[in-house]
Amino acid sequence: MHSLLVVVMLIDVSAFCDNDGSAECSEMNFLQLGVVHADKDTRKSDSRMHGPAVFDNISACLSAVLPLLEKTNTGCFEAHEGQVNECGDISRNQEQQNTYVRLASQPSVSTICETGFFNGVSSATWLCANPNAKVFNFDLEPPHENVKIIKDFFGHDRFTMTEGDSTVTLAAFAANSSSPFCDIMVADGGHFGDVPFSDTSNFAKIAAKAPSRKHVFLVDEVYFDNPGNQCCMDVTASFEKGMTLNMFDIDASRCRPFECEMFLDPECIQTGDPNSVESLPLVGDKTLNSTYPLGGYCILKFDAEYLKSAS
Repeated sequence: MHSLLVVVMLIDVSAFCDNDGSAECSEMNFLQLGVVHADKDTRKSDSRMHGPAVFDNISACLSAVLPLLEKTNTGCFEAHEGQVNECGDISRNQEQQNTYVRLASQPSVSTICETGFFNGVSSATWLCANPNAKVFNFDLEPPHENVKIIKDFFGHDRFTMTEGDSTVTLAAFAANSSSPFCDIMVADGGHFGDVPFSDTSNFAKIAAKAPSRKHVFLVDEVYFDNPGNQCCMDVTASFEKGMTLNMFDIDASRCRPFECEMFLDPECIQTGDPNSVESLPLVGDKTLNSTYPLGGYCILKFDAEYLKSAS
């Protein structure tokens, strides 16, 4: 097992809970991630010799699985050599990865749906954060070796990969009455053309199936502009279109800027500390737009009135 450091911190999750004083929110106000140097097998011993891994905590799980996914998805870069590309994962932003952990760890989360796979880091993060959750991923050309690693590590019943164009595959998933509701929805697949808004619209259709049920919609790389690969202003355009159409609940949604960005700043040193990142409203004197070209990611809730038209 390779050595891997997982940042230790106490993370306040109360901002992402319903303000109802529920026990769920009280219990989940703070989530502790421990420091683990995984120089040996960190699996919890049990009677299953060949089944999915079982762990005592999130950090042990991440320390065991992330090194298995370290091989770069060269196919993504090769397919877009000399062109714009959208190759990468959340591991380059520690605070964002920690936020994903605390969102997925809430007991009410049972299903997570995500466009974009790359190396599988975010899929592994979801599955480690919540041992009861299932992940449905939609990706154009996922690396089959890493998909197999995820399935073998967590169990084939916990991870479903749908390969192909998400404007088609996610639309079919949203239209299928037997598809599960997605407690967390993540748009981090296609970053160009009409794909970002298509994914947003299809996730809204999923949320519209149970409009009163709690959900979170995550959009990565909003107001992020990387001149090296010309990403990701179509994502920003999709977000701004959603704002124009009143798709998002303004009061329940926030955006979080990246601490710094390794692609833009070679001196970037991230702490992963959520207190170092200001949570910004969608409207007001200071929004995520003010951080361009660094940008960040948004933690959104679809507007109840909009969902009536999306169903």
